[in-house]
Amino acid sequence: MTNNTICISCGRNLPAKYDTSLCERCLLGLNLRIGEDKAAQVLDELNNILANFPTDIAAAFNKDPAARSIVEVLTAHPRIQGSITMEFTC
Repeated sequence: MTNNTICISCGRNLPAKYDTSLCERCLLGLNLRIGEDKAAQVLDELNNILANFPTDIAAAFNKDPAARSIVEVLTAHPRIQGSITMEFTC
């Protein structure tokens, strides 16, 4: 038996295990569809994030005397978490 259930918000096919009419992305409010006119802008922003990320990490590590490792900076440093969040929400 095939499942013909689709998400009522985005139209994605839902696996049989779903007991809802919304997919995970729509339930969490993560509508990631972008128009073709915005695709180039999104790619440029991602390239900027990736280009600056190593220097942001190094600066956070070097300026924080309590930071013991790069992994700690990546997982717990508020400046890094804030910059990631800011880049993806603006």
